[in-house]
Amino acid sequence: MDNLVVGYIAGLSAGVFCLGTCLPLFLPFLFSEKRNTKKSLLLVLEFSLGRLLGYLLFGVLFGIFGKLITSEVIHKITSFGSLIIGVIMILYCVSFIKKKDCECKKNEEETRKKNKTPLVVGFFNGIHICPPFIASLIYVFSLESVASSVSYFIMFFLGTSTFIIPTVFIGSISKFEWVRKVGQVSGIIIGFYFIYHGLAEIFG
Repeated sequence: MDNLVVGYIAGLSAGVFCLGTCLPLFLPFLFSEKRNTKKSLLLVLEFSLGRLLGYLLFGVLFGIFGKLITSEVIHKITSFGSLIIGVIMILYCVSFIKKKDCECKKNEEETRKKNKTPLVVGFFNGIHICPPFIASLIYVFSLESVASSVSYFIMFFLGTSTFIIPTVFIGSISKFEWVRKVGQVSGIIIGFYFIYHGLAEIFG
């Protein structure tokens, strides 16, 4: 029970910091195409599910392998994760810019329904190292239990999500074309930043 409380409180305390790392990735998705509140909610849930899966991955790995996981291994995983996030963000936002020239509306809609990009980006964002996440890894490292590690990260996820869920209600401003353009362009810029960051971490 203590792990659950600690995990949730840690997530709440890290919420503002997480907004600074998650929103630059998430908002371009929210604003790149026209969405109502229902579609915004689905997007938030998909992105959040990806984050949860990323957290659980580390929870399971640390619970099983414990001391075998070195900081160098974590560093490599998160560096390549940054590269993947960057490439996906660019491809996703460029697809909306090109979309304007395509007349195949029905096919576009079907493709959009099958698009799981927010889920994938959410996953790699979940394994992206930040100070609150590092502190959590240090804590679960001492637990030496898969169940305890996983339960901690579930509560950590719920705590951080408290700050992300309200973004559902700002998704409706994507009805303005200029907002969608800003979302698309900012997504591309952020994508290049994450590629640069990943390369710098790998070769720096």
